[in-house]
Amino acid sequence: MRLNQFTSDNGRQTELWQELTHKEDMYKIEVTNSIQSLQHEFRNYQRCSNSKMNDIEQFLHTLPRISTPLNQNEGAGIPNEQVLDVESSKLKAELSTSFHNLEPTKEWPHFSGEGEYENMEFIRGIDMIKEDLELPDILVTAKFNTLFTISAHRWYIKLRQAHGHQSETWWNTQIINKWANDSWIFKGETAFEYAKFNADKEKALPCFCQQKDRLTELYPDMLEFMIHRKILRQCGGDLEHSVESRTTEQSSAENIVNILEEVTTRTRMVLVW
Repeated sequence: MRLNQFTSDNGRQTELWQELTHKEDMYKIEVTNSIQSLQHEFRNYQRCSNSKMNDIEQFLHTLPRISTPLNQNEGAGIPNEQVLDVESSKLKAELSTSFHNLEPTKEWPHFSGEGEYENMEFIRGIDMIKEDLELPDILVTAKFNTLFTISAHRWYIKLRQAHGHQSETWWNTQIINKWANDSWIFKGETAFEYAKFNADKEKALPCFCQQKDRLTELYPDMLEFMIHRKILRQCGGDLEHSVESRTTEQSSAENIVNILEEVTTRTRMVLVW
Protein backbone atom coordinates (compact mmCIF):
# COMPACT_ATOMS: atom_id res chain seq x y z
CA MET A 1 0.00 0.00 0.00
CA ARG A 2 2.72 2.42 1.01
CA LEU A 3 4.75 1.38 -2.00
CA ASN A 4 1.89 2.20 -4.34
CA GLN A 5 1.40 5.62 -2.69
CA PHE A 6 5.12 6.37 -2.96
CA THR A 7 5.12 5.38 -6.60
CA SER A 8 2.09 7.60 -7.24
CA ASP A 9 3.67 10.59 -5.47
CA ASN A 10 6.90 10.08 -7.33
CA GLY A 11 5.04 10.02 -10.65
CA ARG A 12 3.18 13.21 -9.74
CA GLN A 13 6.46 14.96 -8.91
CA THR A 14 7.87 13.87 -12.23
CA GLU A 15 4.88 15.32 -14.08
CA LEU A 16 5.17 18.58 -12.16
CA TRP A 17 8.87 18.75 -12.89
CA GLN A 18 8.30 18.13 -16.59
CA GLU A 19 5.57 20.77 -16.65
CA LEU A 20 7.80 23.32 -14.94
CA THR A 21 10.65 22.47 -17.27
CA HIS A 22 8.38 22.94 -20.29
CA LYS A 23 7.15 26.31 -19.02
CA GLU A 24 10.72 27.36 -18.33
CA ASP A 25 11.69 26.45 -21.88
CA MET A 26 8.72 28.42 -23.24
CA TYR A 27 9.67 31.46 -21.16
CA LYS A 28 13.25 31.22 -22.43
CA ILE A 29 11.99 31.10 -26.01
CA GLU A 30 9.74 34.13 -25.44
CA VAL A 31 12.52 36.09 -23.78
CA THR A 32 14.95 35.17 -26.55
CA ASN A 33 12.46 36.25 -29.22
CA SER A 34 11.81 39.52 -27.39
CA ILE A 35 15.53 40.22 -27.12
CA GLN A 36 16.05 39.45 -30.80
CA SER A 37 13.14 41.71 -31.73
CA LEU A 38 14.54 44.54 -29.63
CA GLN A 39 17.97 44.05 -31.14
CA HIS A 40 16.47 44.18 -34.62
CA GLU A 41 14.60 47.40 -33.85
CA PHE A 42 17.71 48.89 -32.30
CA ARG A 43 19.78 48.08 -35.41
CA ASN A 44 17.10 49.68 -37.60
CA TYR A 45 17.15 52.75 -35.37
CA GLN A 46 20.93 52.94 -35.65
CA ARG A 47 20.77 52.68 -39.44
CA CYS A 48 18.15 55.45 -39.62
CA SER A 49 20.14 57.63 -37.23
CA ASN A 50 23.34 57.12 -39.20
CA SER A 51 21.51 57.92 -42.43
CA LYS A 52 20.05 61.11 -40.95
CA MET A 53 23.45 62.15 -39.62
CA ASN A 54 24.98 61.59 -43.04
CA ASP A 55 22.25 63.70 -44.62
CA ILE A 56 22.84 66.47 -42.09
CA GLU A 57 26.60 66.37 -42.64
CA GLN A 58 26.15 66.51 -46.42
CA PHE A 59 23.78 69.46 -46.03
CA LEU A 60 26.20 71.29 -43.76
CA HIS A 61 28.99 70.82 -46.31
CA THR A 62 26.84 72.59 -48.90
CA LEU A 63 26.44 75.70 -46.74
CA PRO A 64 28.80 78.60 -47.37
CA ARG A 65 31.42 79.09 -44.69
CA ILE A 66 31.12 82.59 -43.26
CA SER A 67 33.95 82.20 -40.78
CA THR A 68 36.97 80.03 -40.07
CA PRO A 69 36.80 77.68 -37.03
CA LEU A 70 38.71 78.84 -34.00
CA ASN A 71 41.09 75.88 -33.98
CA GLN A 72 42.26 76.81 -37.49
CA ASN A 73 43.07 80.34 -36.35
CA GLU A 74 45.21 79.19 -33.43
CA GLY A 75 48.83 79.89 -34.11
CA ALA A 76 48.02 82.14 -37.02
CA GLY A 77 47.87 85.21 -34.85
CA ILE A 78 44.54 86.33 -36.32
CA PRO A 79 41.67 87.02 -33.86
CA ASN A 80 38.44 85.23 -34.71
CA GLU A 81 36.53 88.55 -34.63
CA GLN A 82 38.79 89.87 -37.37
CA VAL A 83 38.12 86.79 -39.49
CA LEU A 84 34.38 87.33 -39.07
CA ASP A 85 34.75 90.96 -40.15
CA VAL A 86 36.68 89.91 -43.25
CA GLU A 87 34.13 87.25 -44.18
CA SER A 88 31.26 89.68 -43.55
CA SER A 89 32.91 92.24 -45.81
CA LYS A 90 33.34 89.59 -48.51
CA LEU A 91 29.67 88.63 -48.25
CA LYS A 92 28.58 92.27 -48.51
CA ALA A 93 30.84 92.73 -51.53
CA GLU A 94 29.33 89.67 -53.21
CA LEU A 95 25.79 90.92 -52.55
CA SER A 96 26.72 94.36 -53.87
CA THR A 97 28.17 92.82 -57.04
CA SER A 98 25.09 90.65 -57.52
CA PHE A 99 22.86 93.68 -57.01
CA HIS A 100 24.64 95.70 -59.70
CA ASN A 101 24.58 92.73 -62.08
CA LEU A 102 20.79 92.44 -61.91
CA GLU A 103 18.59 93.49 -64.79
CA PRO A 104 18.21 97.27 -65.11
CA THR A 105 15.46 98.74 -62.97
CA LYS A 106 13.48 99.71 -66.07
CA GLU A 107 13.09 95.99 -66.87
CA TRP A 108 11.41 95.31 -63.53
CA PRO A 109 7.68 95.85 -62.84
CA HIS A 110 6.92 99.16 -61.17
CA PHE A 111 4.15 100.06 -58.76
CA SER A 112 2.59 103.51 -58.52
CA GLY A 113 -0.43 102.64 -56.40
CA GLU A 114 -2.67 104.48 -58.84
CA GLY A 115 -3.43 101.75 -61.39
CA GLU A 116 -6.68 99.83 -61.32
CA TYR A 117 -5.18 96.41 -60.58
CA GLU A 118 -1.42 96.91 -60.82
CA ASN A 119 -0.98 95.89 -57.18
CA MET A 120 -1.48 92.20 -57.94
CA GLU A 121 0.43 92.46 -61.22
CA PHE A 122 3.38 93.93 -59.33
CA ILE A 123 3.38 91.16 -56.72
CA ARG A 124 3.20 88.43 -59.36
CA GLY A 125 5.90 90.07 -61.47
CA ILE A 126 8.34 90.39 -58.57
CA ASP A 127 7.69 86.81 -57.46
CA MET A 128 8.43 85.49 -60.96
CA ILE A 129 11.70 87.43 -61.25
CA LYS A 130 12.77 86.23 -57.81
CA GLU A 131 11.99 82.63 -58.72
CA ASP A 132 13.50 82.70 -62.21
CA LEU A 133 16.78 84.31 -61.13
CA GLU A 134 16.87 82.51 -57.74
CA LEU A 135 17.46 85.82 -55.98
CA PRO A 136 17.88 86.11 -52.22
CA ASP A 137 15.23 88.17 -50.47
CA ILE A 138 17.59 91.01 -49.61
CA LEU A 139 18.39 91.73 -53.28
CA VAL A 140 14.70 91.91 -54.17
CA THR A 141 13.68 94.27 -51.37
CA ALA A 142 16.73 96.45 -52.07
CA LYS A 143 15.11 97.29 -55.42
CA PHE A 144 11.86 98.52 -53.89
CA ASN A 145 13.05 102.09 -53.39
CA THR A 146 13.26 102.50 -57.18
CA LEU A 147 10.35 100.21 -58.11
CA PHE A 148 7.77 102.08 -56.05
CA THR A 149 6.74 105.34 -57.73
CA ILE A 150 4.44 108.33 -57.21
CA SER A 151 2.06 107.81 -54.26
CA ALA A 152 3.25 104.24 -53.66
CA HIS A 153 6.81 105.53 -53.18
CA ARG A 154 5.71 107.96 -50.46
CA TRP A 155 3.84 105.12 -48.78
CA TYR A 156 6.91 102.87 -49.05
CA ILE A 157 9.26 105.44 -47.52
CA LYS A 158 6.90 105.96 -44.58
CA LEU A 159 6.65 102.23 -43.80
CA ARG A 160 10.36 101.66 -44.41
CA GLN A 161 11.28 104.30 -41.86
CA ALA A 162 8.75 102.96 -39.36
CA HIS A 163 9.51 99.23 -39.66
CA GLY A 164 13.02 99.05 -41.10
CA HIS A 165 14.18 96.25 -43.38
CA GLN A 166 11.47 93.62 -43.96
CA SER A 167 11.07 90.57 -46.18
CA GLU A 168 9.38 90.57 -49.57
CA THR A 169 6.50 88.53 -48.11
CA TRP A 170 5.93 91.22 -45.49
CA TRP A 171 5.79 93.91 -48.16
CA ASN A 172 3.38 91.85 -50.26
CA THR A 173 1.06 91.64 -47.27
CA GLN A 174 1.22 95.40 -46.76
CA ILE A 175 0.41 96.02 -50.44
CA ILE A 176 -2.62 93.73 -50.27
CA ASN A 177 -3.84 95.32 -47.03
CA LYS A 178 -3.44 98.81 -48.49
CA TRP A 179 -4.75 98.39 -52.04
CA ALA A 180 -6.64 95.07 -52.28
CA ASN A 181 -9.24 96.10 -49.69
CA ASP A 182 -13.05 96.42 -49.80
CA SER A 183 -12.86 99.85 -51.41
CA TRP A 184 -10.62 98.49 -54.18
CA ILE A 185 -13.05 95.61 -54.78
CA PHE A 186 -15.99 98.02 -54.98
CA LYS A 187 -14.18 100.24 -57.48
CA GLY A 188 -13.26 97.23 -59.61
CA GLU A 189 -16.82 95.90 -59.64
CA THR A 190 -18.19 99.35 -60.48
CA ALA A 191 -15.70 99.77 -63.31
CA PHE A 192 -16.69 96.37 -64.68
CA GLU A 193 -20.41 97.15 -64.57
CA TYR A 194 -20.14 100.57 -66.22
CA ALA A 195 -17.44 99.88 -68.82
CA LYS A 196 -18.79 100.43 -72.33
CA PHE A 197 -17.58 99.32 -75.73
CA ASN A 198 -18.54 100.91 -79.01
CA ALA A 199 -17.97 98.52 -81.90
CA ASP A 200 -17.80 101.46 -84.34
CA LYS A 201 -14.88 103.05 -82.49
CA GLU A 202 -13.06 100.26 -80.68
CA LYS A 203 -12.00 96.68 -81.17
CA ALA A 204 -13.30 93.88 -79.01
CA LEU A 205 -9.90 92.47 -78.02
CA PRO A 206 -8.57 95.24 -75.71
CA CYS A 207 -11.95 95.79 -74.08
CA PHE A 208 -12.57 92.09 -73.52
CA CYS A 209 -9.07 91.66 -72.07
CA GLN A 210 -9.53 94.61 -69.73
CA GLN A 211 -12.81 93.22 -68.42
CA LYS A 212 -11.24 89.79 -68.00
CA ASP A 213 -8.28 91.28 -66.12
CA ARG A 214 -10.67 93.06 -63.77
CA LEU A 215 -12.57 89.88 -62.95
CA THR A 216 -9.38 87.83 -62.63
CA GLU A 217 -8.00 90.25 -60.05
CA LEU A 218 -11.31 90.55 -58.19
CA TYR A 219 -12.10 86.84 -58.20
CA PRO A 220 -8.86 84.84 -58.59
CA ASP A 221 -10.65 81.55 -57.87
CA MET A 222 -13.37 82.02 -60.48
CA LEU A 223 -13.28 79.50 -63.33
CA GLU A 224 -12.32 80.91 -66.72
CA PHE A 225 -15.54 79.93 -68.47
CA MET A 226 -17.52 81.68 -65.68
CA ILE A 227 -15.48 84.84 -66.28
CA HIS A 228 -16.27 84.63 -70.00
CA ARG A 229 -19.98 84.14 -69.32
CA LYS A 230 -20.05 87.05 -66.89
CA ILE A 231 -18.51 89.31 -69.54
CA LEU A 232 -20.94 88.14 -72.21
CA ARG A 233 -23.92 88.70 -69.92
CA GLN A 234 -22.93 92.36 -69.87
CA CYS A 235 -23.61 92.41 -73.61
CA GLY A 236 -27.23 91.40 -73.26
CA GLY A 237 -29.85 90.91 -75.93
CA ASP A 238 -29.16 89.50 -79.38
CA LEU A 239 -25.40 89.95 -79.17
CA GLU A 240 -25.09 87.83 -76.02
CA HIS A 241 -27.27 85.13 -77.59
CA SER A 242 -25.34 85.21 -80.87
CA VAL A 243 -21.97 84.73 -79.19
CA GLU A 244 -23.08 82.17 -76.60
CA SER A 245 -24.77 80.04 -79.26
CA ARG A 246 -21.41 79.73 -81.05
CA THR A 247 -19.24 79.00 -78.01
CA THR A 248 -18.91 76.34 -75.33
CA GLU A 249 -17.50 76.19 -71.81
CA GLN A 250 -14.16 75.14 -73.33
CA SER A 251 -13.94 78.12 -75.69
CA SER A 252 -10.83 80.22 -75.19
CA ALA A 253 -10.79 83.99 -74.80
CA GLU A 254 -9.25 84.30 -78.28
CA ASN A 255 -12.09 82.28 -79.80
CA ILE A 256 -14.74 84.37 -78.04
CA VAL A 257 -13.10 87.63 -79.14
CA ASN A 258 -12.97 86.42 -82.76
CA ILE A 259 -16.68 85.59 -82.64
CA LEU A 260 -17.47 88.97 -81.06
CA GLU A 261 -15.60 90.81 -83.80
CA GLU A 262 -17.28 88.71 -86.48
CA VAL A 263 -20.78 89.31 -85.09
CA THR A 264 -20.30 93.04 -84.50
CA THR A 265 -18.71 93.49 -87.92
CA ARG A 266 -21.61 91.82 -89.69
CA THR A 267 -24.45 93.28 -87.68
CA ARG A 268 -22.85 96.55 -86.52
CA MET A 269 -24.31 95.95 -83.07
CA VAL A 270 -23.23 98.19 -80.21
CA LEU A 271 -21.55 96.09 -77.60
CA VAL A 272 -22.13 97.22 -74.03
CA TRP A 273 -20.73 95.42 -71.01
